[in-house]
Amino acid sequence: MGTRPSQRKDSSVPLNSDSMSDGFQLPSHVRRRQYRAFNRKNVVIGQQTTQSYFKGHSDERETNVFVFRVDKDTESNQVTDHMAKHGVNALNSEETSKEWSYHKSFRIGIKRSDFKRVMSPGFWPEGVGCRFFYPPKQKRQDSIDSFTSSEMDRVADISPSRSSIDSAYD
Repeated sequence: MGTRPSQRKDSSVPLNSDSMSDGFQLPSHVRRRQYRAFNRKNVVIGQQTTQSYFKGHSDERETNVFVFRVDKDTESNQVTDHMAKHGVNALNSEETSKEWSYHKSFRIGIKRSDFKRVMSPGFWPEGVGCRFFYPPKQKRQDSIDSFTSSEMDRVADISPSRSSIDSAYD
């Protein structure tokens, strides 16, 4: 076909080749992509399990689930014990419900590989709900808090003082 050697997938031309005589240069983002692909070929990931002075980052990522509609008398350790009994290790747990609510709710950290097991309806007792945990939105500051000190000084200069108001009525 009519493609240039640098655009073909199976190109035998090196990445930084000066062999093209027409002066065409690939865009920088394409050159970066080719450079990264070329350098990924020579990656090795360790598998040694013996004791070492340092350890690598595990592939197991953590995710949080939100467990809700739990009886008010239930504690977080009871929920984590239930999960352990069903083969899921809870990494951390936190009660998220307010003290005045009718039910309790919990944020529980688990390994991402256990997410499908936790999301099955047969995993939880009847009436208990579970979903992915979405962190709460940040609360907006009051409009007064968003003023800078120079803006507050300017407002104070414009507004009349209490003594000037009192003298106007005397």
